[in-house]
Amino acid sequence: MKKIRFSRVAVGLLGLALLSGCASEPAPGSTATPSAAAASTPAVTATPTPTPTPVAPTASSIVISGHSVTVLAAGPTVLADIPFTTDGPTAVAQLSIALNANPVTTDVPAGTCSRGGQRFTWGGFIVAGAGDITKAPSSVFSVHALGASASPGVAVFGPGHVQVGMSAADILAAIPTAVPSGGIASLETVSGGGTPDEIGVAGFIDGGSLKSISSLVYINGDC
Repeated sequence: MKKIRFSRVAVGLLGLALLSGCASEPAPGSTATPSAAAASTPAVTATPTPTPTPVAPTASSIVISGHSVTVLAAGPTVLADIPFTTDGPTAVAQLSIALNANPVTTDVPAGTCSRGGQRFTWGGFIVAGAGDITKAPSSVFSVHALGASASPGVAVFGPGHVQVGMSAADILAAIPTAVPSGGIASLETVSGGGTPDEIGVAGFIDGGSLKSISSLVYINGDC
């Protein structure tokens, strides 16, 4: 008798389990109603990743040669390379953009070294217009380094990586042909080497050190 009771209880429990499972399933043809939690969940919208703004390279140096003026950023990356055949306003505009700084403009009256005009100065670096008497006839403008850096803190170099302030001995070590004569050293010759009409990059030495660099000029220009 005990075994029969146990079997009836087991059958009863099994029936309740089956009824419970059937009650949780929707009737055929009916649509399940979503739960309140599912219905109230907001849709997730993907946030677009912002595009980084490009950062312009910062000028680190100006290099003066017998053909052009070049502004470089670290790397080196060329920010501007301006031949001396470029018209003055364009050259000044390109330098201003590359250096991210406007020059100080000075009106220069006619005198020993100038027929008059304007000069554009970034610290120790100067652009002179067509009025510069010492400039070469093939150039539209000339440049002059009076210091080792321009106003934005940009280093200024001549040929052979020489800078204003270097000793005459260091200049000769960098450019063996730059033997001073009358305080002038030919740092780079473009034409007319060894003649009074020699054209190129001139270094002016006084007291045993380089005081300035000029290009594109008559090396032996009397000024």
